[in-house]
Amino acid sequence: MNNFLVPYLKAGYPVIYLLTAEENRAELTTLKAAQECGRNLKIWSHTDGFFGVGEDDDEDSTEDPVDALEVIKASPDKQMFVFRDFHHFLKVPKIQRLVRDIAKKFRQTQCCMVIISPINQIPPELEREITLVEFELPTRKEIEQTFDNLYKANKKSIGTIDDSEKERIIQAAMGLTTDEAEAAFAKAIVERNMNQLDTPISKMVLGEKAAAVRKSGILEYFEAKETMGDIGGLENLKKWLQMRSKAFSTKAREFGLPMPRGILLAGIPGCVAAGTKIIYKRGKRHGGRTLNIEELYAKFNNIRKGYDGGPSWDHTIPTFAQSWDQETGRMIFAEISHVLKKGEKTCIRITTDDAGYVEVTKDHPILMADGEFCEASDIIIGDKLLVRGSMLPKPKKNRKQKKKAKRASIDSLPIWYKSGSVKKVNTSSGVYEYKRQRRSRLVIEAHMNGLSFDEYVEILRNCPKESESMRVLGPEFDVHHIDEDAMNDNISNLMVMLSEKHKDLHHHHDESKFDIEYTRESTVVKIEDVGVHETFDISIKEPGPHNFSTSNGIILHNCGKSLSAKATSNILGIPLIRFDVGRIFGGLVGQSEENMRSAIQTIEAIGNCVCWVDEMDKAFAGMGGGSTDGGTSQRVFGNFITWMQEKTAPVFIVATVNRIDALPPELLRKGRFDEIFFVGLPSDDEREDILKIHVNKYGRDADKFKLDECVNKSTDFSGAELEEAVISGLYHAFYEDRDLESKDILKAIKTTNPLAKSRSRQLEDMAKWATGNAVNASVVKKETKTSAGRQLDI
Repeated sequence: MNNFLVPYLKAGYPVIYLLTAEENRAELTTLKAAQECGRNLKIWSHTDGFFGVGEDDDEDSTEDPVDALEVIKASPDKQMFVFRDFHHFLKVPKIQRLVRDIAKKFRQTQCCMVIISPINQIPPELEREITLVEFELPTRKEIEQTFDNLYKANKKSIGTIDDSEKERIIQAAMGLTTDEAEAAFAKAIVERNMNQLDTPISKMVLGEKAAAVRKSGILEYFEAKETMGDIGGLENLKKWLQMRSKAFSTKAREFGLPMPRGILLAGIPGCVAAGTKIIYKRGKRHGGRTLNIEELYAKFNNIRKGYDGGPSWDHTIPTFAQSWDQETGRMIFAEISHVLKKGEKTCIRITTDDAGYVEVTKDHPILMADGEFCEASDIIIGDKLLVRGSMLPKPKKNRKQKKKAKRASIDSLPIWYKSGSVKKVNTSSGVYEYKRQRRSRLVIEAHMNGLSFDEYVEILRNCPKESESMRVLGPEFDVHHIDEDAMNDNISNLMVMLSEKHKDLHHHHDESKFDIEYTRESTVVKIEDVGVHETFDISIKEPGPHNFSTSNGIILHNCGKSLSAKATSNILGIPLIRFDVGRIFGGLVGQSEENMRSAIQTIEAIGNCVCWVDEMDKAFAGMGGGSTDGGTSQRVFGNFITWMQEKTAPVFIVATVNRIDALPPELLRKGRFDEIFFVGLPSDDEREDILKIHVNKYGRDADKFKLDECVNKSTDFSGAELEEAVISGLYHAFYEDRDLESKDILKAIKTTNPLAKSRSRQLEDMAKWATGNAVNASVVKKETKTSAGRQLDI
């Protein structure tokens, strides 16, 4: 294989800036180029000075960067010098002068200075003297050589690997550096041998690759399981993709077929800001815990250095987020499928009178007290929101309300004292395990001991001996909230009562249902812009409510067009890479451009993949106007659209947008995308298809269901909302101890307020734009009118 550095050396380039994080491979490539061109090679670092020269040469052993440049300036002809991490010193005026002097001399002496650095920090003063060269990620042949070396050294323990599995292993490692690939191979082999696993090495390498790609925070690797069979309707989009399903094959190249570029999916929009509190639980745990969304993201996605420094989670244990059941009004827990970073976005804070606040993007839907969803930017002071925090269902008309129970005196209650262990209480019936308590219970116990809440909790946590003398509430007692607001832990709102009486008060005799919580109303008292924040999204997995999650106790609607992007990956038979363009932009000079370059390089090295650019409009909105960042945004945008136009790697782009009008016109020019699709609300036929898909999905025969009325009553429903209707019907039928019927689905539809009703204006605007500018992803059927029969005078 030809060495790409050789032409530069033979052409007399004096100073080369080799942009790469692979220092070892870059130095090996440089050494081979020096040998081929007859150059002597010396390497310098700030810690070791020069090496590769005589040990008694004190002058050449200097660790000072200025002295090192003086050494090479005085060097004889045909020398080559590699400088590690020299970008740190290039801003120093004296070093800039020396580099210019060296460049002038080296043009005449066939010498070359090579700077190896992971980031591009060439100052403007040296742009004409220094040549920037991007060091590409390893080729397929290099990845294969790395695997062969490891395999030969460990063949006995690895066993025989056939050619097809080896091919999958090499493909799985494409896009990694040689060090990352070697580490992934080694870890996969060791884990399989230690745990006697049957999992193919290639699949384990893919897992390591996903973790390695995610480190940048810009790219994310997915194994898409969704197929087009999971999507109802969108027939035009499906046919278009099906026709291109073989376009990435060798046969297609031989036929002369051009590589498909990609598609843009326009549809309806939100995200929550970092710091948002999410209530979650793991596995079979009954109670929920609170975690910041960024910590949830780190733990859920196995990012080892999480935000809180703690370990990541075992994904064999399911994770649930607090959600809302639209039919019953209950707060429930629904399983999480994904926690995604959505980039830095402008957010607003909506503060309520008694339920705290939430920070979200302006387009995020929030649940109002009337059951409708409203965009955050449309909410005004005085509006009422539905929030978590009541122990009773929302009152309906003519419903008789229970009388409030009277408050019992704490002094009249039997009290237990701690003994021996902070977490155990001796009682007449044995030892009571004093586990994690609700805040209301601790408020009562603090009052019993004449302490403030903070003082009492501090003693429990940090003063074992003193805590032994604390009075605690006996295990047969519960704490009741007098105003039914489970978040109001004021001592005047708390009442101690026997557990059995507490259950009777709430009509809950089943221990597993004792924690049921409902919604209440809260008034918006303040709305303010809070600037740009890191934002996140949670995707909920069936069989729980898909579209709702609670953030700081306020109920939000989860939105997205990700299903089509994932299904595209599956139908084309190639992996999915999510490209978060919004995270490209960094605070340091040159960092944004370097992030874009690195991301594109990784995507192209992986090759044969779907590149899912989520919410492109958020990243590139307003690019046509004036820039206030010194042109950084324009340069990054220019690099991206140039790559889209000129890329030769087999990468298929699927871009999703919420607001097509926010995109700069350059992105919509012919040649950027093969096609632009508008994903609107499903038609009558599509709604029927969607309902049938989900009825069949849950083990029933859709042909036995009468779905006509369900279709007629669900005009403004999205596909996700139709699936929720089927799921709600299943719960209703299960509760009544019978099988699912059409009437269960219809009932769920009638009690659902579709999101499109609160976003009708936005949907209409997008539909108008799509006419003449985009292809409808669905087949639009025109009504055919028959001519009236001749009237006879009989």
